[in-house]
Amino acid sequence: MLVNGKKICGILSEGISDGVIIGIGLNVNMQNAEHIDQPATSIRIETGSRRDIDELLGKLLKHLSLRLDEWAAGGFPKVRKNWEEKIPNVGETVSVNDDGAVRRGVLAGFGPDGELLLRDQTGAVSAVWAGDVSS
Repeated sequence: MLVNGKKICGILSEGISDGVIIGIGLNVNMQNAEHIDQPATSIRIETGSRRDIDELLGKLLKHLSLRLDEWAAGGFPKVRKNWEEKIPNVGETVSVNDDGAVRRGVLAGFGPDGELLLRDQTGAVSAVWAGDVSS
């Protein structure tokens, strides 16, 4: 998740035999991002205000619960429009790094299950299920 072109949040998911484990990392009260190997920011850097972690967590969990309920009720199609409205680089060239394997292409949108669609130089579109996306 980007703010002003800098990473403020990351989501990591891992499939297990009977579901998915999802982890979210949100930069909240970090004062500078000099120690991070990519453009990064935090809520504090962006707003100039320190945030109460417990209060923020409560708000995050409330919104996450609503989105998970929507997903449970209708899968990706139920949340697709909201998701696509928040993706800034559809139609732009991106890099996807999946454990050292880097693919470049145009972000073509999302498939029926939420997978990222990447168009290569030949025009072929392939699904990307995992990786770090950068411009």
